[in-house]
Amino acid sequence: MILAYISLVLRLWSLQGGTIYDSFHTPPLPYGQMVFADPNHGWLVSTWSLHATADGGQSWHGIVPCEEGASPVAGLPPGLVISVAWHDASRVIVRTALSVALLDRAGRCSILKLPVKSMLVTDIRFLDERIGWVTAQNDGVYRTTDGGQTWTRAAMKEVPAGLVPVSASEVWGTNGGTLMHTKDGGASWETVLSAGSGGVSRVCITHDGIGWWLGIGFLYKTTDAGVSWHKLPWKTDGDVSFDETGMEGWIVGEGGRVLHSLDAGETWEYLKAPTKRDLAQVQAFSDGRAWICADERVFLRTLDHGRTWELTVVR
Repeated sequence: MILAYISLVLRLWSLQGGTIYDSFHTPPLPYGQMVFADPNHGWLVSTWSLHATADGGQSWHGIVPCEEGASPVAGLPPGLVISVAWHDASRVIVRTALSVALLDRAGRCSILKLPVKSMLVTDIRFLDERIGWVTAQNDGVYRTTDGGQTWTRAAMKEVPAGLVPVSASEVWGTNGGTLMHTKDGGASWETVLSAGSGGVSRVCITHDGIGWWLGIGFLYKTTDAGVSWHKLPWKTDGDVSFDETGMEGWIVGEGGRVLHSLDAGETWEYLKAPTKRDLAQVQAFSDGRAWICADERVFLRTLDHGRTWELTVVR
């Protein structure tokens, strides 16, 4: 019974990355999730628990979110965290096995209402603490503008598996090899691209309109905020992130693969990472700093454009 429950949770796992807007994945365990609001303040989901840092990841402390209701499986611990839906330096919205909660670093917590049962949610994303979206299996996309007090629903034949909010009205959605887009807050959607590939895909759009969409065996780039896309001759299967300037970028993938760019993705070079683990997530900052998620407790950090790396094990 517990294994069946964990299997269902894995199929619903969503992970928020840290590009200038953000990127989306649904990796299986043992990957964790790390997001930073700035180089010092970050949040970590590791082994189904939530941790916070205020010193750039040198130390972490655990926070147990509040929950509503009882676990459907006897013996599972309370506060089982699935993903981060939104964050800033002092607060975070997390999805747990039973509900969605808003917490601060001191552990103060409140429950946000969901329009459907938590186990039916495929992704949940907030633009800030009030405006957010939920995708539900075979049901549609829901939007709130009041922190989850009320929700409006848009019925859809093909529901995005992952969401990347850009503004209160503009959201990108991914569903395997399909890229979707809305400009009216989710009331209507259009299919922008189809890569003909299954699995998981990720999308990120920077403030200056440069964006990336990547998945298993494909990589697309836009320079006009998604009006047009062109396919690149690179094949990857991990994550992509650019710093605040949009110039320095990183792509990570299987077997410790790291690609690095200093010219907004026009050219890339391979870097040697100190691990052969599959790399699931990357978050870039200015001045050559980047965090890479390699495992549920193992993370890589560089402070010098990838010339050297520090290995961090969160306990």
